[in-house]
Amino acid sequence: MKKRVVLGMSGGLDSSVSAYLLQKEGFEVIGITLRFSEASKCCSELDVCDARKVAQKLGIEHYTIDVTGLFEEAVIDYFIKEYREGRTPNPCAVCNRRVKFKTLFKKADELNAQFIVTGHYARIQNKDNHYYLLKGKDSKKDQSYFLSRLKKEWLDRILFPIGKYDKKEVSKIAKKSKLPFFKKKESQEVCFIKGNDYRNFLIEKMPELMKPGNIINTEGIFIGEHKGIFYYTIGQRKGIQVNINKPLYVISINPKKNTITVGEEKDVYKKELSTEHTNWLAPTAEISKKVFVKIRSQHQPKEAEIKVRATEVFVKFTEPQMAITPGQLAVFYKNDTVLGSGWIRK
Repeated sequence: MKKRVVLGMSGGLDSSVSAYLLQKEGFEVIGITLRFSEASKCCSELDVCDARKVAQKLGIEHYTIDVTGLFEEAVIDYFIKEYREGRTPNPCAVCNRRVKFKTLFKKADELNAQFIVTGHYARIQNKDNHYYLLKGKDSKKDQSYFLSRLKKEWLDRILFPIGKYDKKEVSKIAKKSKLPFFKKKESQEVCFIKGNDYRNFLIEKMPELMKPGNIINTEGIFIGEHKGIFYYTIGQRKGIQVNINKPLYVISINPKKNTITVGEEKDVYKKELSTEHTNWLAPTAEISKKVFVKIRSQHQPKEAEIKVRATEVFVKFTEPQMAITPGQLAVFYKNDTVLGSGWIRK
C-alpha cells in the first residue's frame, strides 16, 4: 500500500514540484489549499484554481480548507497587537505554526495520512531516532528561519521534498515535467496587506494608533514629534522628521510613554539580547554555549554565546549587530541545524 501524504498546495512552483517528486517516489499525494481571507495575496482564488489544475494534471485528490477565522485570530490580531506594543511582528513564522501546519496535521489525521508536506526550502534529518530541522540546500532560499517555531514532535511527520535542491534545479524539474505555472512570480510581501502598506492597514484596523508623541535623543531630550509609534521600527532611518543636519536612526520604542528614541548609526549596534517563549527543536544535551544566531530573515547568522534560563535565553554576540528588534525571532544554529528559536524581548 502506498504511503499517504497531505501536501499544502498554493498553486505555485515549489508546492507543485513537491507534489510531482513525491508522486514519482510512489506516495499517494492529497493536495490541500488553505484559503486565508479575501484580502490575502497568499492562496487567493486564482491560486486555488492553479492548485486544482496542478492536482488534475498529476491525477491527485485536492481539497480547499477555509481558515479565515483562525488566520484572523492567530495572525492578524497578533500582528496588530505587536505594533501596538512597539514591537515588530513576524507573521509568517506565527502562521506556519498556528495556521498552516496545525491545519495540515488536523486534515492528515482525518485522512489517515502518515506525513504532511510543504514546498519550503528546508530539510528534515533523522539521526539516532531524533528528527532535526536543517537549512535548505539553497542558502538564498533557505526558509528554516520561518520554520523554527514548529513543534518538535511534528518533525518526524514532515517532508520537505525540494529542500535538497536549489531554486534553479526546482525550475528545471517543473519545466521537464511540464507542470503548469512554473513561471509564476513569487510574493515577498505580507500576504494579507494590499500593496504592502502595513501602516494604512493598521490605521484602518485601529485608528487610535495614530497618536503623536515625542522623539527624544539618547540623553532623553525632546527633539521632535512622531506620528505614531507604529510608523517606526528599530534601525529605521527614513521618515524621522527632525530638523538636525545628520542621519538619525530609531534605536528604541517606548509604547507606555509613546516615545521614539533616536541616535547615530553607532547607537543602533548592540551585542546583547534576550528572548522569551523559546522553542527548542534539538535535544537539550546538544544545545551548546557557543552558537550562531540569526536575528531576522535576511541576517547572516553570527557567532554568540548563550545562557539558557527556563524559557529565556540571554545572547551575547562576539561582534555588535545592527538593529536587534523586539518582536523578531532569534534563531539558534549549529552549522546547518536549527537548535531552536525565541522571540526577541529586549
